[in-house]
Amino acid sequence: MGDTVNLAARMEQVAEPGTTYISEDTFKITEGLFRVEALGRRRSREGEALKVYQVIAPAAEGPGSM
Repeated sequence: MGDTVNLAARMEQVAEPGTTYISEDTFKITEGLFRVEALGRRRSREGEALKVYQVIAPAAEGPGSM
């Protein structure tokens, strides 16, 4: 399955129903594209501490955006 799929499964385990959680790496890549709330570290079922962010909404578009 691979590391990416495994991380996605762990993020899904810690997310509340109806929410979208992203990892720190994904946050860094997409910073500025979404409004997020840092939730700190959450433990997966395997006991791994994951730094997670909850996606709230797309970022507000600035002047001249398409």
